[in-house]
Amino acid sequence: MCGLFLNIASESQYSSSLNFDMFARLQHRGIDNSSFVELSIENKIFMGHHRLSINDLSHKANQPFKTNCEKYYLLFNGEVFNFKDLKKDIDYEFNTQSDTEVIIAGYKKFGKDFLKKLEGFFSIVILDIPKNIVIATVDPTSVKSLYYELNDKSISISSELNSFFCK
Repeated sequence: MCGLFLNIASESQYSSSLNFDMFARLQHRGIDNSSFVELSIENKIFMGHHRLSINDLSHKANQPFKTNCEKYYLLFNGEVFNFKDLKKDIDYEFNTQSDTEVIIAGYKKFGKDFLKKLEGFFSIVILDIPKNIVIATVDPTSVKSLYYELNDKSISISSELNSFFCK
């Protein structure tokens, strides 16, 4: 069970310390690695992930995961059972043996329709910089929860509701 957290806010409303507090509330969900990135595009973006390794135990599969071109970022919790079959149809220079990389490479090549091909249980957040969008989705049975908070200052997405109680 991994923990993922994303926050997007305007420069004036962004708080690194608040994001770290919200992200820290998920630490119990991943004992193998904790990583984050902060990006400044049109807004300030914080993406954090606490990892419990399942597929590809190497550090190369740590998240937030980005494509080789660094235009697409992924937060992922769960397991995709058919990722090896899906990988065969993607022309991409893979650096890991993880389902995580197959998700983001498939999205880059085929767009959001690729996500419909995933079989397993998961929650996924994709930051698509060229399109200036965030996609958040869960598997059809919602085994892996995803929560969001939207207000006039920011949008936050998390694996657990308790992240939102830091404010």
